[in-house]
Amino acid sequence: MGATNSTTKKRLSKRFQNKFHIYDNYDEFSNNNNNNFASTKRRISSESTISSHSTFSLDRCNELTKTCGNRKYFNKEHVRDIFPTDNDELKRLELTHTWNKELWEGQPFLLPVDEVFNRNARVLDIGCGSGIWSLDMARKYPNCQFTGFDIVDNFPLEVKESNVEFELGNILEGLPYGDNTFDLVFMRNMKGCLSQKDYTTCLQEIIRVSSRWILILDSDIILIGGGPLANQLREEVLDELMKKYDVNMMPSSIIRKCLEDNNQLSDIHFEDKQCPIGEWGGRLGTLYLEILKWATKNLYHSVSSLYSEEEYNLKINEAFDELNHYNSYDMVFRICAKKIVERRRSLKKIVRNP
Repeated sequence: MGATNSTTKKRLSKRFQNKFHIYDNYDEFSNNNNNNFASTKRRISSESTISSHSTFSLDRCNELTKTCGNRKYFNKEHVRDIFPTDNDELKRLELTHTWNKELWEGQPFLLPVDEVFNRNARVLDIGCGSGIWSLDMARKYPNCQFTGFDIVDNFPLEVKESNVEFELGNILEGLPYGDNTFDLVFMRNMKGCLSQKDYTTCLQEIIRVSSRWILILDSDIILIGGGPLANQLREEVLDELMKKYDVNMMPSSIIRKCLEDNNQLSDIHFEDKQCPIGEWGGRLGTLYLEILKWATKNLYHSVSSLYSEEEYNLKINEAFDELNHYNSYDMVFRICAKKIVERRRSLKKIVRNP
């Protein structure tokens, strides 16, 4: 896909311009955001957070991570994740949650999935992070039960709703739930954690535990209409991530193929959407530029063999100034699919008269 034309840019710019208040910094965002869970003190309790059938332990969770400088990361030997796992990264993900809600205009679900929330549904949130999505949805749908599932214990307990629980575990080692347990299984922003092979394993587990719908939200890092500096940095970073971690940062085609090739699914719906990068897109574009820039900076540990940290940060600043100048945009997507659940035939007992 080529760069957007000037008419489209003007239309998008008018659509987003002056629609939202722009925060000057992340502290202001955090102070004014009622869903700021990253700054909440975190603790974990085997009684209140991890169910009895969880196969993960806190000791196992701690073994998966290491500290480099003042940042916390996963051990590459155990977990494939290109981003840190600390409060700074959680704040970025929570800002991403706010951006996602505004991007999809408060409706993160494709229309067919909405029917799930008209019943007392059970919902599983894969890779829940701080739990912000589950907690947000739990308040909106108090009749539904939400389970957040992640490999690290970053869930806030102090603000936990009564219809939310959290569990530790690694989906690539299997989900600790029976077949057809959840009406909806939701997954978002997992492209930095999964290889193409991992997606197959992950989606098989998601499909297994779902009884009705699965829904996946993510983005393809394409940087359409970006200038030469941004494109060069993108290619160098993405090539290094693929070589070092086998991670593809443009996952939409992988996910679609996995779902379309699975004979347990029907009614597959795919929708992609242009998102402006930069001030020309109003608050939405400004948020996305800051989220992408923040994410790229947090990638340094994963691509440190390419540049010194000083050189890397300089390249980032130049590239994102260019993206803002060129009125660039990116593609985000959501995809849902309905599971075909075979009903067992009811066998009537035949009673013969003597």
